[in-house]
Amino acid sequence: MSKDKKVGIWVYAFWPMIFLAVCWGVWLYGIQVENSVKIGVRPRTMKGLLGVLTHPFFHSTHLPDGSINVNHILNNSIPILLLGSALFYYYKDLSYRIFIWLFLGTGIWLWSFGRSANHIGASGIVYALFGFLTVGGFIKKNKNLLALSMTSVFVYGSMVWGMFPSDPSVSWEGHLSGFLMGTVLAFYFRKKGPKPTITVVSDENFMNELKYGSDYWKTDEQKAADQEEMDNFTPPKIVYQFKPKDEKN
Repeated sequence: MSKDKKVGIWVYAFWPMIFLAVCWGVWLYGIQVENSVKIGVRPRTMKGLLGVLTHPFFHSTHLPDGSINVNHILNNSIPILLLGSALFYYYKDLSYRIFIWLFLGTGIWLWSFGRSANHIGASGIVYALFGFLTVGGFIKKNKNLLALSMTSVFVYGSMVWGMFPSDPSVSWEGHLSGFLMGTVLAFYFRKKGPKPTITVVSDENFMNELKYGSDYWKTDEQKAADQEEMDNFTPPKIVYQFKPKDEKN
């Protein structure tokens, strides 16, 4: 019996689900505790460095009118689950190192270049995964990763606009930092992970044509019908007319 075991897709979703469980746990705590502290990235401050590690786990809990805000964490949860699972599926053991680099790199770049504010939310990680898998799919020319990339572009195509300043309440710097970090790592790991898809073209037909002729695949009846058609073929009659030199058209 083979020692290889089939691994269910849920295995690759395990760590993304753990990550989301922490996010949702922090969010549920936040809606129960009034004015709960949200430790985000505060650019270029010593206290803000802690937010590099904590900011993805905090999300907005209430809207300005006091109602519960579930859209922030929900909008990040679905792509984290899909793109995170894809990372662990396609990059296997490398995925842990890649995710840590995406996580830390996004936070550090945000701390270095973000505007003065308290930046929270996992959207930077979403953009980092999106950038890494999308750019990596094009670089590697792997058909499965390309399909995932095209699906990501189609489903999350509007994410591109999130990397530009539009809504003051949205951390576009975090989005841009994540995407750039994902792009850098896609080039860095371009020779690792899934290999380019190589389509093997069989030369069986070519060899058979050399051995048996171009009609080797035809039955005897088809060959006889073709021969009969050739025997009964009458070439068209071509008639040439010559005019005297002095005759005008």
